[in-house]
Amino acid sequence: MTDAKGRSVVAKGYEGRVRCEAAPYKAPAMAWPAHVAPLQLLAPPASPTSPWAGKLLAVWHGYRAEGHRIVAWRLDAQGQPQGPREDLLNGWDEQPGLRPRGTPAGATVDSQGRLWVVEDRNRTVLVVAPEN
Repeated sequence: MTDAKGRSVVAKGYEGRVRCEAAPYKAPAMAWPAHVAPLQLLAPPASPTSPWAGKLLAVWHGYRAEGHRIVAWRLDAQGQPQGPREDLLNGWDEQPGLRPRGTPAGATVDSQGRLWVVEDRNRTVLVVAPEN
């Protein structure tokens, strides 16, 4: 589990059990919230027209509010994710009379820098165009 700052913490009820610090253990580069169900990682190619270039995008398909979204991290010179998570697309929760609940399942970036997202709960495709 992680706390609000992304640091590893012992899950409630597991305090005092085997501690990973004692074993040959390497901490993960980052920890994600429970139930996010990552379906895809995408590192769009460098492009002056794409706001997604230089980022690692993750498509989270989870069933809880934290899970159904598309998030990103900036990539460093070695191609490793760094810094805080950026929520690119979220808000797929149901709002009666406005929209049904949605769950992104995959994404791609086209040659014009648009982010195409497949959402499988409602069988829709969303297109997010960069600002000019």
